Amino acid sequence: MISTRFPFFIIGTGLALVLTLTITALGDDSFPLGLNDDHARIRHEAVLAIWQAGETRWTEDLIDLAVDEDDRLVFYSIWGALRHLQPRQALKDRLDDSRDKVRLAALLALLEDDALSDAEIAALSKDTNETIAGLATRRAGGKTETIIKGPALHQGAGKDTENDPARPPLNVVDAIESKQPGYREATLLPGARAYLDRHYRFREIPNELHGETFILVANNEAETESGGGFTLQLRSPSTIYLADDVRGEALPKWARGRYEPTKMSFHNGDSTMRVYQAEFPTGKVSFGGNREDLRAHKSHYHIIIKPHLIQPQETAPTTAEVLEAMATAKATRGRTLFLSAHGATCATCHQLEGIGNVFAPDLSEIGDRADAEFLIQSILEPSAQITEGFAMQMVTKKSGESIGGIVLEETGRALTFGVVGGQTVTVVKSDVAKRETVDISAMPPLGPTLSAQQVADLTTFLLSLKRKEGNGVPEARTKKRQSPSLSGKSWGHEKNGFRLLGYDERLDIQLNGQPIASYYFDHPETRRPFFAHVKTPDGRQVTRNFPPVEGQDPTDHAYMHPGLSLGFAVLNGENFWHNDRGIVELVGLAGEPQAGATSAAFTVTNRYLAQDGSEVCQETARYAIQANADGYLIALDTEFSSDQPFYFGVREEMGLAARVASPLRVRDGNGSIYSAKGGRDEKGTWGLVDQWWDYAGTLNGRHVGLQLISGPGNPPVWAHSRDYGLLVANPFPVDRKPNRDKKTMVEPGQSLRLRFGTQVHEHGVRTAFDPAKAAARYLESIEAFVPES
Repeated sequence: MISTRFPFFIIGTGLALVLTLTITALGDDSFPLGLNDDHARIRHEAVLAIWQAGETRWTEDLIDLAVDEDDRLVFYSIWGALRHLQPRQALKDRLDDSRDKVRLAALLALLEDDALSDAEIAALSKDTNETIAGLATRRAGGKTETIIKGPALHQGAGKDTENDPARPPLNVVDAIESKQPGYREATLLPGARAYLDRHYRFREIPNELHGETFILVANNEAETESGGGFTLQLRSPSTIYLADDVRGEALPKWARGRYEPTKMSFHNGDSTMRVYQAEFPTGKVSFGGNREDLRAHKSHYHIIIKPHLIQPQETAPTTAEVLEAMATAKATRGRTLFLSAHGATCATCHQLEGIGNVFAPDLSEIGDRADAEFLIQSILEPSAQITEGFAMQMVTKKSGESIGGIVLEETGRALTFGVVGGQTVTVVKSDVAKRETVDISAMPPLGPTLSAQQVADLTTFLLSLKRKEGNGVPEARTKKRQSPSLSGKSWGHEKNGFRLLGYDERLDIQLNGQPIASYYFDHPETRRPFFAHVKTPDGRQVTRNFPPVEGQDPTDHAYMHPGLSLGFAVLNGENFWHNDRGIVELVGLAGEPQAGATSAAFTVTNRYLAQDGSEVCQETARYAIQANADGYLIALDTEFSSDQPFYFGVREEMGLAARVASPLRVRDGNGSIYSAKGGRDEKGTWGLVDQWWDYAGTLNGRHVGLQLISGPGNPPVWAHSRDYGLLVANPFPVDRKPNRDKKTMVEPGQSLRLRFGTQVHEHGVRTAFDPAKAAARYLESIEAFVPES
């Protein structure tokens, strides 16, 4: 008998393919591997495998799975598979099934292809299941009414950077010409704005398109039949994806015969968009009207561009050829080469702008430390000068297998390598027969794949990474703050102890040369301060990716749960949690940040602004970061005041919130929630007042976690704790019906002071961390928490 259990290292690295190959080899009476596994991700991969293999012999098993399936992603894959594996009439027959979830799966599959008539949909609007009836009712209206819904934004709002996605776009076009101004490049991510003039946001994005550049257009152009559209100039040969509303019944006339269908689709907040593709050379590309030769009303199409940036070179360019090409080099082209997954693959080892891995030397200020010739040589001949600590190490295992890369971590038991492709591999030392340092760089020479002009562009971009305003930030990010820019400033030592690096929108925090967090005081999507990418001193990330990565993370609340943040859903009647009303604006820093061997500190003053721009209150937040035996502590001491009375209400999303790394979740992860009074996980901690909570689990064989601690002087603090990875230390009344009208008033001349500690910890085993001692250490040292100068 073949086991249906799979080791987790297979998941996400081709499990669906492995299962597909296995499924095609099974006999007619065999049951597909993984379909009844306890883990939702494995069930999802098994369903995908049946889908990819085109197997129809297990459709009844898929139906049975749908009946009891509670995981949304698995249910999504089930009806997606049924959509491709069953004839439409068979799916329509399922609409009479007595089981609600079977009818729902069939309805979703049929609606995706717009395969139901108005009469059929109208009949389903009377279904006994609320979800089915609601879907049918909404779709019945959608098939007979104009689909351009929602008010347009106020004039000029479309030009605000608040409409940009979280990540600046990689520039892949030179010009966009349109009758309506404002069309521009943007980054395709879940939660990103879909149109210039609508509030729609993209939902789940196919992995193949995640992070690609798309053209942000206006949906008020959706009704154009002829004379509409736009043109652009491609910088390089590209695959262009046309995502068209399924309600259109066919592509616009200008796209027919040119664009081929793919298996991809996604939702833009208004409708499902089916994806087509075509190949184009460098140069001008034109796109026509949204409804040319069509009668159906639909949302405007989306254009997504995947550039083909690199091509094999007959001969590698020389340093002299690159220096000559520097005269026409552009840093924007170099940035795209550096950061794009289709470029020079620099980001597989180097990290910039939150993209990439930290396997290789920090290049954030390389323009202050190197000249053009040095950088060109490093690109063409990386082994000529190897940065200390980044030489290739090779081990030969007793089995004969050889592994080479950069040693990211070494313990008494094992070595962890960063290898080509941005992956990590751990080797147990007892399995090693031979270990040696090889006098070559782990970085491959890029001459065979880059032209002289491309090396010049890449060099120019690297030279622009200096400690000055505009440190590698694209020209498109033009929003100016009233407060002085921190860009180019730094505090502390580069290698020893703490270091703070200033940018226009954030402070990056390092410990002994290792990035451990970024503190954002300005972000276009998350409209309050927060810490993102929080890592242990050894580099293990304990907060969820920001923004979450589809396929690796749950993508719910992508910008409401950025990592570690203070937020208030009810503050004087305004919502400073959901990013759609109130905004927290930085006034400035109070004094100079400090960073020393064992601690760092900075103080910020913020204004809480209501939707109409009026000030609700001001906040002075003092952050102190202290290294300790468990890792480090982030201490927050903050006060709120105003010359007008204001109040804090009752809602579960009030207080200090942490969203932990996906592997640390209780649900679908290996983590647990512990509390001071012995509570365990959501069931044993939610709504209960306590002193501390620890959300922790295992990452790469190490016990890591985030402990939230209530500080002295706080009101009673309770936990809004969720098994899906969220923990909020809430200092206001518990969010239950009897409390929901209560208010914590702050009168003029008074202030509300809150203090919290966040312990970031890492140990070999769970028992090595004592959260009670960590909490006591914070409480004992808080008043004397003075950083070194």
